[in-house]
Amino acid sequence: MQTNQYTFLLKEKSYIKLVLSNVINRFGDAIDAIAFTWLAYSISKSAAWASLIYGLNVLPNIFLQPLFGPLVEKMNKKNVIVITHFIRGFLILLFSFLYIKNLINPYIMGVFTLIISSVESFNLPASSSIIPQILPNEKLVNGLSLSTVLSSMATLAGTGLAGFIIAKVGIQFAMYIDICSFFVAGAIVLSMNITCNKNDSQENKDTYIDMLKSGISYLTNNHILFHYCILAVGINFLLVPVNALQGPIVKEVYGMDSALLSVIGVSESIGSIIGSAFVPKIMKKFSIGQSIFCFGILLGISIFVFSLGNLVHGMIIPSYLLAGSSGFILSFGAAVINGTYNIQFMKCCEPNYLARAGALISAVVVAANPIGSFLTSMTTVYIHTSTLLCCSGIMIILFIILATKKLQFEDKDKQNGTKNS
Repeated sequence: MQTNQYTFLLKEKSYIKLVLSNVINRFGDAIDAIAFTWLAYSISKSAAWASLIYGLNVLPNIFLQPLFGPLVEKMNKKNVIVITHFIRGFLILLFSFLYIKNLINPYIMGVFTLIISSVESFNLPASSSIIPQILPNEKLVNGLSLSTVLSSMATLAGTGLAGFIIAKVGIQFAMYIDICSFFVAGAIVLSMNITCNKNDSQENKDTYIDMLKSGISYLTNNHILFHYCILAVGINFLLVPVNALQGPIVKEVYGMDSALLSVIGVSESIGSIIGSAFVPKIMKKFSIGQSIFCFGILLGISIFVFSLGNLVHGMIIPSYLLAGSSGFILSFGAAVINGTYNIQFMKCCEPNYLARAGALISAVVVAANPIGSFLTSMTTVYIHTSTLLCCSGIMIILFIILATKKLQFEDKDKQNGTKNS
């Protein structure tokens, strides 16, 4: 990765502050995610409760984010980000206080999970739509790529340190880190010398219902964004077996213990970081359709190879190499496709619709997870885990071939104009 493709971003002070706040926030979130998962099971002593709390964490993003998008569209994005960071910090602080007093039970934890995730659903549309307001269009590709790389690195660091922090210092200290990350990130965004104004006067006169309807209409009538939504939903749905069955994959397919989960997790994080870093170079050499086709096929092949763990069943080094390399390639391909989508979304979506359209797409894509998980759990009763994984890889390949033939992912006129010039 050549650093000179990112050095010109150092002059964008507001962008640097925003990225720094995201890195700090992601680091704290990564530690908190592990801490809450551990705490949910420790308090409830029930895998069912732990699974339920995980589901409660996802629900607001599905149902509330599309409803919050139109509200955020009419508000100052910077203020929304700052206020929601501070609110989440105070909520975790209150939760920590109740935990010290031994007042936390599974029901209270579920309520806190819903409230915190609901506040996050208000934050996400603002966070996703603020970068185009602080970066010129010609710096958008590199800006989004660098932000994704650094955020992924922070997540990797947080995930890697979380277990050590919980084991050596305690779960309460992990919560303190998360609290500090919210307040520090909010303070950094507050110091940004920008004014993220609300939309034009006509938009501000529209009612909430009008804004919501116009957002849905805009997304369905913008063929490029609508086709990206179909692509994201399809890939996310077909990836559910890989994400939901990692425990059975390690045990049944590879015959290994939990150490293999760490190998897969680290490999996927590294692949995601490198893939995100290479997005600007890939977009310069390939068209959008070519990138989606090549790396989508690579994604499917990696899952197919991942399913071949029975060939190295019980063998430590071969299992680590096969599962680790498959995880790396899988996340590399997914990062390129995701980075391509994020950049095209910022370019194709009008500024007045960024929060609404982004919230709608995010909700629809996230909704594929519980649906896919339910179908996966039913299917595993009749089909072995390795067979299901193999089918998932083949279906992704077929889906990518069909999608790149039938769906439009870039403006054909602009593409032809670029090539002719």
